[in-house]
Amino acid sequence: MNPEQNLAVNLALNGHNLLILGAAGTGKSRVVADIYTKLNDKGINVQIACSTGIACNVYPNLNACTVHKFLGLEDGRYSADTINDIHSNSPQ
Repeated sequence: MNPEQNLAVNLALNGHNLLILGAAGTGKSRVVADIYTKLNDKGINVQIACSTGIACNVYPNLNACTVHKFLGLEDGRYSADTINDIHSNSPQ
């Protein structure tokens, strides 16, 4: 990995939140997979949440899910009232 990628991994391992952006082929998926693996090796529960189901396919062995599913909204077809109800009644 290049220095910027190593920096991103180290920031994540030290508890920082990251938004990883870049053009196709720049190694974003590799960085995310490395962060996931290293945090899991430390016993930290990690979930990869992607913006689309197609994006989840980049991580076939890492149990990635969409942001909607991660938030309990499944496929995102709920109304605002239903989303508020789901949020209000979810266990804290």
